[in-house]
Amino acid sequence: MDSIVTGLKTCANKSNFIKESDSRKKQKKNAKIIGGVTTFENDWPWLVYLEMGCGGTIIHEEWVLTAAHCCEGEKTITARFGEYNTEDDDEALTMTSSQIFIHPEYGQKSDGDPDNSDWCLIKFGESILQANDNDVSTQIACLPSGPIDHGEACWVAGWGDTEYDSGKYSDVILSAGVNILGPDYCQKYSNIGKLNIDDICAGLPDFDGDGDGLSRTPRIFLIDKR
Repeated sequence: MDSIVTGLKTCANKSNFIKESDSRKKQKKNAKIIGGVTTFENDWPWLVYLEMGCGGTIIHEEWVLTAAHCCEGEKTITARFGEYNTEDDDEALTMTSSQIFIHPEYGQKSDGDPDNSDWCLIKFGESILQANDNDVSTQIACLPSGPIDHGEACWVAGWGDTEYDSGKYSDVILSAGVNILGPDYCQKYSNIGKLNIDDICAGLPDFDGDGDGLSRTPRIFLIDKR
């Protein structure tokens, strides 16, 4: 398995998009990565806190990517950039969306599951980076150029659950290092069940080869569709 490197890179608009052109949050039953370790401020400059209780990622100076189920029923979304502790947002840059785009196939059964294509793009009326006048750390995340291979190492981060089914959320950003796991491997070594076509499976591989999966040891997790 690849090692997980530190010092994550940021990108510019053109790095992510070569050809440029001008709710209520419903409870999801999908398994997610729980817990993690506390990070330092400014470790995740592209991470965005959305005030309906979701997280997002800066992918362009004016765009944030999040989940469609977070955007459902929302006419505008308030985002806090440079957020670290949700209980102390004095240093965060606050902006309100100008447009919200939910993937047109989300909620449809055309691909076999209404929860597929769980993606939402949030547009802001000005550059997130240039609007920063209080030294908040905001940068653009690098998007992958193709499918992520089985075994590739990556980081996940956010303000999510700290325990299974507890409803306890972290006030500060937590992160965890995991491996991306192919669908065949994921099905074999976990009790997640049927994977949807756009699910990403990640976790710790079965290093000792005992075949002990998620049902007994929480090694493999399903990252909610994004």
